[in-house]
Amino acid sequence: MSGPGEMNGAGGRGEDVAPVVRLLEDPEVRLLTLVGIGGVGKSRLARQVCEELGRGGTEIRVVELAGASGPEAALALLTDALPADPAEGAAPHLLLAKNLEAVLPLAPALGTLLAEHPRLTVLATSRAAGRLTDEHLFRVRPLDVTDGAAARELFLWHARRVAYEGGLDTHEQTVTAICRLLEGHPLALIIAARQLATLPAEALLARLREGWALSMKGAVDLPDRHRSLGRVMDDSVTALSRAAQQLLARLSVFEDRFAYAAVADVLADVPAEEETDETRWEGISELVAHGMLHPAPSADGSSGIAFRMPGVVREYARRLLRDDAGAQTAQALRRAHARHFGGRVLDGHEEHGVAAENWARRVKEELPDVRAALRFLIDSADGRALDLAAALRGPWLARGRLREGIGLLDEVLALPAEGDGAARLWAREAHAVLTGASSSYAHALPALQECADGWQEAGETTARARTLVDLAAAEFEAHGFDRAGPLYREAIGVLDAAGDRWWAARARSLLGASAATTETHRALARTALDEAVRGFRELGESTWTHVPHQQLGRMLHEEGHDVQAVALLSEGLGLAQRNGDDWNASVFLNLLADVRLTRGRRRRPPGITSTACGLSRVSGPDRATSGVSKGSRPASTTSAKPPAPRDLWVCPGRCAPSSLWTAGSSSRPARST
Repeated sequence: MSGPGEMNGAGGRGEDVAPVVRLLEDPEVRLLTLVGIGGVGKSRLARQVCEELGRGGTEIRVVELAGASGPEAALALLTDALPADPAEGAAPHLLLAKNLEAVLPLAPALGTLLAEHPRLTVLATSRAAGRLTDEHLFRVRPLDVTDGAAARELFLWHARRVAYEGGLDTHEQTVTAICRLLEGHPLALIIAARQLATLPAEALLARLREGWALSMKGAVDLPDRHRSLGRVMDDSVTALSRAAQQLLARLSVFEDRFAYAAVADVLADVPAEEETDETRWEGISELVAHGMLHPAPSADGSSGIAFRMPGVVREYARRLLRDDAGAQTAQALRRAHARHFGGRVLDGHEEHGVAAENWARRVKEELPDVRAALRFLIDSADGRALDLAAALRGPWLARGRLREGIGLLDEVLALPAEGDGAARLWAREAHAVLTGASSSYAHALPALQECADGWQEAGETTARARTLVDLAAAEFEAHGFDRAGPLYREAIGVLDAAGDRWWAARARSLLGASAATTETHRALARTALDEAVRGFRELGESTWTHVPHQQLGRMLHEEGHDVQAVALLSEGLGLAQRNGDDWNASVFLNLLADVRLTRGRRRRPPGITSTACGLSRVSGPDRATSGVSKGSRPASTTSAKPPAPRDLWVCPGRCAPSSLWTAGSSSRPARST
């Protein structure tokens, strides 16, 4: 039952066959519709299901409705495929109705046919739900690209037919990138694979990134409706109402998952004719029914309503927006989009405690749209780009996107100088910090000093003190504690006087972490770290207590106060675990294991070690590499060689919990973001 060029087996749909079969074996299920966007694999899944049921004795009839001239003709084809006598035979009947969307304008008549044939069950494939009372839906999604195995298998199976000698197995990263860019859409993968007959894999990836997916042509023996993704989308969009088509085009301004609240806010700036909240919601419901939008969890984990538009749909919708709505409307929508997401970044980037953690989580989830907002502001020479880019310093550090941040800040700082002087100073400081984290701490010193001088000229003493904290961190990495210590002390004095408690606690944390690396400033380190812990506790800040907790706990252990060390480290471990901070939890577990190892003079407790390793594995790249400078790597607690001081950079920022490098019993400052 395979179609042209199809893989044997389910082609990545094996896990879907069993649940569909179970649904069809339920006597309450009379109409089961496999719903999904064109080319997603509905027909392939339906064939696999029919083969499975056929082996059990179910009589199966197949009717193809795609070629019908209209809804009435499609309904006639469907009626002709039904048993002549409703009571005919004892065996159950299964009717496979392909492309049921052709008859959906007459959907109530389909319900009547089911009522007249009580022993009949209909399995349908459709690009849209019929919205009938007795209809059960099974949404067919693109192939999973989390691990990418099924998507890569499908792509490579078709690619080897046209480029077997191309050494595709040596292009695993490129193939994976292609599969992710096409979001696992089976027809897109099949058509893209055929392009390797004329293009190298890297060139294909580059063209796809430029928006070539809709223009690719598939094999000549594919059905006309599947010959290209552009044709698939033409047919799918034609089936929508005019209002839904216009809404689809306007929603293409979003980059990824978007909340309904964001839709209402952005589209309110560029209202469509006769559009209300009710009509907008009706349009979204229609788009969901046709597979153009997928309901998605809210980005902030709340109960809010959110949706996601598949990449192929978004690319087509943007063409609609450009061709139908016009450049002026498209520009106005992008401006409203930039206002919304830029405002969400600026609203909360100076928060502390739980509010700061929620802000960081929200920015991480909305980063594609935030990045698009910043790009629009830069291209428009809008001075608000300075504020937005400066506020993104923390997320760039936390996610290890240093080059991206430096490049965008270069563009922002090259904008005309009419922008806000304070915002320009913050952007310059962000650029210096990212530069220091990515290359050399010495390179950051002149720029940070210029920023401090700029704040002094502007009479902004508190802002200057915050910059001195950054400058002290860079001085420590480049020249040691003797140069950094006075800067930290000066900054703390000003911050205390200004009542800037969070930055004062942070400065003490970094002062103590730096002093702990010396033999002559241990008392200062203890005092500063203790005051930092107290300051963060008073603010209800749990994230930034990790640095002083870890350093102070280690110092207590080194001085023989193991009971106090275990108590403090256990407190920090509890905070990290409650916050879901797996990386710092693994650091605390390793430090606790070191204490127990030394006290008992025995091998490291296997439970603690294995737990720490497991947490490190699941913490992912955002934690493990968020602050790693060029050439540095995480140090194992069993390593005999501690990391060099210059490989440990205290990067100021606001978005991610800090992490501490540990190696034996050496004391090093936290390399935090």
